[in-house]
Amino acid sequence: MAVVLGLLAALAYGASDFAAGVGGRRFGAGIVALAVHLLALLVAVAGVVIEAQYEPTRQALAWGLAAGLGSAIGTLALYRGFVVGRISVVAPLSAVVAAGVPALTGLVLGEQLSALASVGLVIAVPAIALVSWQPSAPDQTRAC
Repeated sequence: MAVVLGLLAALAYGASDFAAGVGGRRFGAGIVALAVHLLALLVAVAGVVIEAQYEPTRQALAWGLAAGLGSAIGTLALYRGFVVGRISVVAPLSAVVAAGVPALTGLVLGEQLSALASVGLVIAVPAIALVSWQPSAPDQTRAC
């Protein structure tokens, strides 16, 4: 079941990156990011209402607000990158950063990574270079 869910998550991430790139070029990165976060807010509120076992504390709400703002800024930056750059470079780079920053933060704060996670981080850096590498096209100037 975990493999199926992992594959579905990968498919969803790829499809959302593609849709965000196309939508960002058509409507602007800000509009697409706003629409995504409004939808996410609706889903989050529905989840809280459905699973309301505990009333959230002020501290939890403050952390949620901070996480939401950080997510909004990151999403806007990602979608803007899709609009002005090559998605084949922006998407894998953002994925590595999204995985690497929490892992490195955990290491700095004293947590230990498993051997498999450590190998994954070491492989991710050259992998991003290989995935996003494209030979440059020759200059396409026309002779008059």
